[in-house]
Amino acid sequence: MIMIEKPMKGDYPAYFENYVEKVDTVDILSYLRLQKIEFSSFLKSKVIYKRMFAYDTGKWTCQELLGHLIDAERVMLNRAFFISRNDPQNLPGFEQDDYVAAGRFMERDFEEMIIEFETTRENSLQLLKTFRKEDYFKKGIINGFQTVLAAIPYIMFGHVAHHQEIIEQKYLK
Repeated sequence: MIMIEKPMKGDYPAYFENYVEKVDTVDILSYLRLQKIEFSSFLKSKVIYKRMFAYDTGKWTCQELLGHLIDAERVMLNRAFFISRNDPQNLPGFEQDDYVAAGRFMERDFEEMIIEFETTRENSLQLLKTFRKEDYFKKGIINGFQTVLAAIPYIMFGHVAHHQEIIEQKYLK
């Protein structure tokens, strides 16, 4: 597996900085694979019992949060695909609250959603490992900001890590 240099600040939108900073490795693809296993285990062993819980009015339930993670992973994977293919268009942002509402995640089976997370992450890994080292230097436009392809796997990892911290701090206490 290739090592992907951690992108520099300015190589991606500033609002992703918190996610990228959560990763301190160049072996990000192995980290993504391990995170798939560990996060799924975390969901199955701890979160399943709190899946319907929202820690405050207007906040997502754990089940909706998982749906958001699946949606975001898909969006980031598509962005990686478009950038890898040298697509010059401005790739749109997305309104996460609208997506969660439209996803109707509370009507879904939580255990099936865990499988969906695992499958979505595996799809991400399968695509990301097809890229050559030089592909990770390609740039595209995401929501009006120039973004290097190498930032995408770091954002994916950091996004899940960020929400796992929130679950641990606010949902499971």
